[in-house]
Amino acid sequence: MDDLSEYRENLRIAEILGGDSDDLIYVGSRQAQDLFTPAKLDALRGASRALESLPEVKQAISFVDLPSASTKQRLSIGETAARAAARQQLLSGKVPTGNARSRLYWPISKQQQSQIEMEDLRSNLLHDNRVAGTLLSASGECWGIVLKLSSGREIPITRQIRLRDEIVDVIRDHDLGSEEIYTTGLIISQGWLFKEMFKGIYLIGPLVLLAISTTVYLIFRHAATVIIAMTIAILATVWAIGFTIFCFGEISMIVVAAAPPVIITISTSDFIHLTSTYRDELDAGHSIPDALEKTICEVGGACVLTSLTTMIGFASLATVPVPATRDFAIAAAVGVIAAFFLQTLGPIVYLRMQVHLSNVSDRLQKGMLAFFDSIVNACRFVSIRYPYWIMTASGVLITIVFISATEMRFSSDFPKRFPEGHSLRNSGHFFNQEFSGSSHIELLLRMVDQNATEPAVLQYLASIEKEIQEISDVRAVHSILTPLRSLGKMLRFQSEDALPPTQPAIDASVRLIELHDESAIRGFVSLDRKLLRVYVQVSPTDFMEVAAIAARIEAITDKLLPADGSIQARCTGTMTMVGRCIQRIIDSQLRGNWICLIAITIIMAMALQSWRISLLAQIPNLIPLSILVGLLVWSFESIDNELLGLPMIALGIAVDDTIHFLHRYRLQLAMGENRHDALESTFQFTGRAVVQSALILCVGLVPCALSEYLGVRMMGTMLVFTLACGLLADLLLIPALIETGVIRWKDQG
Repeated sequence: MDDLSEYRENLRIAEILGGDSDDLIYVGSRQAQDLFTPAKLDALRGASRALESLPEVKQAISFVDLPSASTKQRLSIGETAARAAARQQLLSGKVPTGNARSRLYWPISKQQQSQIEMEDLRSNLLHDNRVAGTLLSASGECWGIVLKLSSGREIPITRQIRLRDEIVDVIRDHDLGSEEIYTTGLIISQGWLFKEMFKGIYLIGPLVLLAISTTVYLIFRHAATVIIAMTIAILATVWAIGFTIFCFGEISMIVVAAAPPVIITISTSDFIHLTSTYRDELDAGHSIPDALEKTICEVGGACVLTSLTTMIGFASLATVPVPATRDFAIAAAVGVIAAFFLQTLGPIVYLRMQVHLSNVSDRLQKGMLAFFDSIVNACRFVSIRYPYWIMTASGVLITIVFISATEMRFSSDFPKRFPEGHSLRNSGHFFNQEFSGSSHIELLLRMVDQNATEPAVLQYLASIEKEIQEISDVRAVHSILTPLRSLGKMLRFQSEDALPPTQPAIDASVRLIELHDESAIRGFVSLDRKLLRVYVQVSPTDFMEVAAIAARIEAITDKLLPADGSIQARCTGTMTMVGRCIQRIIDSQLRGNWICLIAITIIMAMALQSWRISLLAQIPNLIPLSILVGLLVWSFESIDNELLGLPMIALGIAVDDTIHFLHRYRLQLAMGENRHDALESTFQFTGRAVVQSALILCVGLVPCALSEYLGVRMMGTMLVFTLACGLLADLLLIPALIETGVIRWKDQG
């Protein structure tokens, strides 16, 4: 079964069984010593009722409203007689007609509340497997509420963002929680993600525009240049998003949030090369038409190549079988190409407006240009003076990182994509420490001929549960046996595990439970009694680890279920399905890196007219990639699969400066200059533009560091640092390779 078919089958099963684990939200907090007081228990009941008034919430479950399953509870003579009668009726296959329902753990009547011994109540709750680890912590100091949503998949994005805050407000209004209110679940996680995406749209995007436009103005001190650059960037972004919507009919919010900052930054970087060269030609005494013509002839070809390589860097992400990543890849690639074609209008605008740029305007601009020149001159001095030292250091760095990379481990832990101290991360830790976790595996047992509630099937189920609970990361197992055991303990069935002993007793017990709470049974068994579901709560929040546990559970079912295939078992659920996909995603991302590198090498070989030089030119690009991989390996115990797209983006961008430098060097050679003079001229004409474009890239991506989501935050931190290292690699290692004759054309004199 492929991923899409499995997802659709999961939706169908969820509809049959009245929802799934995706529709659950866990709410909890620490109440410390005052939890078991009448005021707090009443407040817990009030909060549960208030939460049920939220439009998305179908049911709020807390321990105060559960029927008591305690065998130690003191009963009146009437209650004892009613339970005995109910037990006999169930054993004969009849549903009791009398009032045999157990009293609530925390009665509504004040008179009955006054008879409750709080220590006995705590003890009874901790011995009830419906409560312990789900609604009450092992310490008895933390309460939990489980919210069942009507349909989590149909909740609008804006409601997913606000729902968590509304839940917290309800809890605070009832004076519960002595510390942070913890909330987790798929809808809560998605809400935090969407919140970060909105931050990207309303905060990071505008900051990128402001940072880049300010930097462009400070470099050129000309308003027309800023207007042209920003117009090109915005139009390219609009076209890219529009094209993606046209192709796929809809677009992920991730694309709307993440693509604009990237497209705006990269399109402005190429524009810097054109404008900087145009300004230098004007300072050389050329007229505006001649300066534009020389700019196009000298830099235009390199800009074509850099646009192609950057496009390939993003397009290679489309190999990842994730719709959001694919949409981002297509949008960014189209945006880069659109920006290139729009940039061809820049010279026309300059000509029509008679825009004249000057290198010398005021003290601030002089200072910036002097700073750029100092970087270029320092790199020129070091690379020409100590080329072998640079090459040796580069080789050592690449070797060290390569060795470190062999120990890379991958993960896909969603809460850890947020920083330490974030509410989602704290909540995951809280429910793992105090409760049975919030990660689920759903084990489905499909009957071929039998009825799912036959005694033999339930015995198979009991043996499967017992072995599953022996897996170290499994915290709790819930199935149809859970409510049946609770009922059996309440009525004191004299059988193993307190289960109804016969088929008539089982059928009557199921009908009795459905009579009081239909959802208590429907979530575990289908109406036609052909499908059983087992919820397995596990401690890991990493998708890949959850999938590995699911594989162990399937191995247990293969061992214990009949060999004739009369009962078919498989594990499903969102975390299990995603975990199974992650390895394929990682393989696709690694394959995309190779595709990107090979495609860029081919393009450079065609442009530079040399396969040997094209391969050698990749060495400077391995330096920033090595630094990026090293940072990932040394910063994280395991690398989140979402970060594996960074090398592709970094390579597609970092190679741009390599192309500009070598393109200019070959141009100077064609003018008849020798190696030394051509290298000096390349530094003079291209060095400053390379530094300026790198500055634009870094300044444009830095606002992404404001995001709390790992993938976006790393674009503003590690990717920025990597691109800065790429600049130094281009200005140090390429000249060193040229100076030592490693990079040398056959026709070079």
